[in-house]
Amino acid sequence: MAERRFAHVDLGQMLYSVVAMKSEGQLLRPVIYGTAFCVGPGMFVTAGHVLSMIADDGGKVALSHLDEDRGLLASMALQTEIIAGSDVGIIAAKAEGVALLDWAEEPRSILSDVSAIGFPYAITSQENPASFKVTMRGFKGNVITRTKIWKLPAQPVGYEVSCPFPKGLSGAPLLDATPPVPDLKVIGMVLEATRFGLALDVIELRAVASPKIIGGTLNELRKAVLTGDQFRFAVDRPFLNWDRRKRA
Repeated sequence: MAERRFAHVDLGQMLYSVVAMKSEGQLLRPVIYGTAFCVGPGMFVTAGHVLSMIADDGGKVALSHLDEDRGLLASMALQTEIIAGSDVGIIAAKAEGVALLDWAEEPRSILSDVSAIGFPYAITSQENPASFKVTMRGFKGNVITRTKIWKLPAQPVGYEVSCPFPKGLSGAPLLDATPPVPDLKVIGMVLEATRFGLALDVIELRAVASPKIIGGTLNELRKAVLTGDQFRFAVDRPFLNWDRRKRA
């Protein structure tokens, strides 16, 4: 029998915390507003209300990445866009996405195992010396039901999950956690809730249209990225109009 080998995947390298910055480039305050993940070159998604909260606090959106040697590294968003009907936020930033997660093609049924990892309650402050520590946290549960999210204007389909999704986890990918070895497919995107977790179905996420940043749907973005072409970063026009060339 051939030996089976499993690559080590560090989800911490695939996720970004969403923070607020001052115009001068300093952190507005040590608070993580949500979680984001990469969907293409310089393209990231989070929950729309995460971007709204930063705007309400008078900050500028940035993606921060936890580096073991250099600490918290922030990349200012060059553009943001909120698709309010589905509570989806799109971020364009010169931040490196280490890898693209696979997206599920089929809905998950009741009692399917799911998980989410991100930055809820992630900041621990210290006074002497003045500093703070960032902690990543994971949550695991099962699908309670797949239903319309009635409170959102577009009433998209989503998942209710048996574990809570606290503030700061919004925007994290909801992952297939089927044992014994999860395949790390994105089945949705986390939205906040109190009594139980709430996530947007990835089928709805794929269909979200971003006219300003992507120039089409997230599904069209993904298809373009998977061609393997190299893209010239150009934030002055939508992604699907970026110059590209075939890899050598």
